[in-house]
Amino acid sequence: MSAIPNQMYRNDMASRKLASDLLTTTERPIYTVPSGKRCTIMLVSATNTHSGTSHLYVYHTRPSEAASTRNVLYYDLLMPTRSVIQDPGPFYLGPGESIWAKASTANHLALTLYGIEE
Repeated sequence: MSAIPNQMYRNDMASRKLASDLLTTTERPIYTVPSGKRCTIMLVSATNTHSGTSHLYVYHTRPSEAASTRNVLYYDLLMPTRSVIQDPGPFYLGPGESIWAKASTANHLALTLYGIEE
């Protein structure tokens, strides 16, 4: 009797940390799917380490596309003092697609993405 290869079972794949960054007040890419790959983001985690409130902006862009209100996932999301907000997704990205982000206050919001690249 032969074993069934693991690649036949998608749920055997472990989610891993794809990217983490301390956000600035300018939109910039946090994670870009490598060429020839695709990605499922399983968890988006945002943490406000500041003693005041801040606002979060997150965008899903296609290759050669800039962050704008037409591709926003979270816009002006209020992050209370020392809070954590998590979204279990899933979000599906193709080759070259990116997650961009910014905050209303620099260096106080951390954004971490967990998922599967295949």
